[in-house]
Amino acid sequence: MRALFTGATGVIGRTTVPGLVAAVHEVTATIRSEADADTPRSFEAEAVRADLLDHPSISRVVDGADTVIPFATSIPGQDADAPPVKLGSERPGGAPAIAGTDG
Repeated sequence: MRALFTGATGVIGRTTVPGLVAAVHEVTATIRSEADADTPRSFEAEAVRADLLDHPSISRVVDGADTVIPFATSIPGQDADAPPVKLGSERPGGAPAIAGTDG
């Protein structure tokens, strides 16, 4: 299974991603900057830079994933009054999608 994991450098991600990789899953972890890449790479996960508030950026990393595991809890620049970013909704056939969009 190809899993996209947001929040891989956080408390939950640092304990969950190694288990996913050990279970022979392909894990792609979103990172804010290249400086954050060492954590997911140390677990043998692919690190991909993405802005969780930018639709094209998220669409790019969601493409090809079988599932999205959304554990990002601190998103710099997110307006406190803005609706939450929702990842992990499924399109027909089980493909991941960005909630509230057509793809």
